[in-house]
Amino acid sequence: MSSDTSITENENDTNNNINNNSNDNHARLPSLILSTRLEERSIAPIFDGTQWAGTRVWKAAILAVEYLIRLKQTNKNMLGSSSLLELGCGLGVPGMIWKQLLLQEQKIMGSSDNNNGRVVLTDRDSLITQLETNIENNFHVNDNIIASPLDWSTDVTSVERRNQDNLEGFLTKLKCSGVIGNIDCVITDNTDPHHIIEIYVTKGIE
Repeated sequence: MSSDTSITENENDTNNNINNNSNDNHARLPSLILSTRLEERSIAPIFDGTQWAGTRVWKAAILAVEYLIRLKQTNKNMLGSSSLLELGCGLGVPGMIWKQLLLQEQKIMGSSDNNNGRVVLTDRDSLITQLETNIENNFHVNDNIIASPLDWSTDVTSVERRNQDNLEGFLTKLKCSGVIGNIDCVITDNTDPHHIIEIYVTKGIE
């Protein structure tokens, strides 16, 4: 089960809305090129539900993009230099659209500083190669957008015992993120990062 394709039909409609409505200079955002190619080790368990995230653009992702469009339309400086951490991102469409909008704002403002507005797309380790392919297909190396493994359905204490550096590295990214995106949770700036992990663990094992 593998394919490399341009953005799906419904998502293409959403992308067209962004191109037509979300910027001052009427510049079009580039169409996203999405890979749904799974690694061999990911194909066998696909029907247990865990691998479907990397096989399609989910409705929740389209709604998230439409939400970004509405925010952009009502607040032209909505994005600013905000960094984004997307949890359970699947193909990474909302995070990549966010980054496209950031790059577009920087271009309009004549800024070439990509140190601001970092985007970190996270999901299970088995989807990271696919995510990295999507990033490589749509962005330059210096565009400050990366994929990072995070399985937030795994027990936190087990993660800490198995790989302390990975958890602490993730928490560092979390603390540096201006916006945290996840369909299930709303998080305030004052939320303790370890508590955020616990929230996701609870969500993941219910």
